[in-house]
Amino acid sequence: MPRKGTGKANRFSELLNEEIKVLMTRQSQTLVSMEEQTGISRNRLSKSVYNSESPLNTNELDQLCKALGAKPSEVVRRAERALQYESFALAAYRSDEPKGADEIFE
Repeated sequence: MPRKGTGKANRFSELLNEEIKVLMTRQSQTLVSMEEQTGISRNRLSKSVYNSESPLNTNELDQLCKALGAKPSEVVRRAERALQYESFALAAYRSDEPKGADEIFE
């Protein structure tokens, strides 16, 4: 039975991709160099990391992080923090009485 696709990346996955792109940029890594280091095809990297057409799976995230010298938990934590900040900003924008950041990020 063929595997069902997961569809377009959600906002958390997009932010995770942003974290990977930042690491790649800081280290002057290209799709070609990442393909060589991880075995993940350039096409797959382009579709997932650069275009968010589908989310990375945990194996891919682990391979990318190893190649970039990063801990997957730290990359996930930064993406989660960015998502929290976005949610906080949206809530503050929509609310007459926004909560303080210390209440959101306990």
